[in-house]
Amino acid sequence: MWALFRAANMYLKIFSKSGALWAVLVRCGSPGKALAWGSFSPGAWLVILPSVAALAMYSLVLVEFRYVAPFALMLMLWTLARVRIVARRSRD
Repeated sequence: MWALFRAANMYLKIFSKSGALWAVLVRCGSPGKALAWGSFSPGAWLVILPSVAALAMYSLVLVEFRYVAPFALMLMLWTLARVRIVARRSRD
């Protein structure tokens, strides 16, 4: 359990230090804008499954930035590719 806690802490540090995560959060908080998810392509599991599996395996052993960065980058890029920013509709 302690190893998983340390791994979760390290993953949080890795994802929060990246500029992509903060860019999405700042853009999401801008007035008049909202996030919407794009459609999932049939081959999306080819990106998601290996990346999640690698991050899960490293979480049991050792999480270091140099080992997990490629897999975290693939997940973040895939997530950012699926997010689109749309204008909110006002309720009158």
